[in-house]
Amino acid sequence: MVVDPLSLLFHRSPWRVLDSIILLEPGVRLVARSIAPIPSSFPVASVGAFALEAMGQAGLALLQSSLGGSAASGVVARISSYTWLSQLPAEAMKSGIVVEARIARIWSSGFGLVHSLVSDSSGEPLLTKPTEVLYRVFLAP
Repeated sequence: MVVDPLSLLFHRSPWRVLDSIILLEPGVRLVARSIAPIPSSFPVASVGAFALEAMGQAGLALLQSSLGGSAASGVVARISSYTWLSQLPAEAMKSGIVVEARIARIWSSGFGLVHSLVSDSSGEPLLTKPTEVLYRVFLAP
């Protein structure tokens, strides 16, 4: 099912916004804000928004050198396009912005950290799948 995330800003029920943070490397965060349906045992997002934030120069260097590599947390995300939070205009941060992230592969090594964040249209979590999927949703202020 394809969902227009902007429409959900005005028609949230029975939807809710979930916020999660995945640690890629020390000092680097993948901030994921997902829109997921409320029912069932746990929500699986059909769309997700991703923005990268590096804390300090060490985090920035780590991200630039190892994006797409193995992470100590056991979660790996290869992202070919992303948006730095610090590069978002102040006006966009106040009003919300649509962010696109093209993910070539995302998986977990048994920690289950991404199960509630990313899925394809069939509801299957995108774990160890070699497909490339474009996710788009809003980053609320």
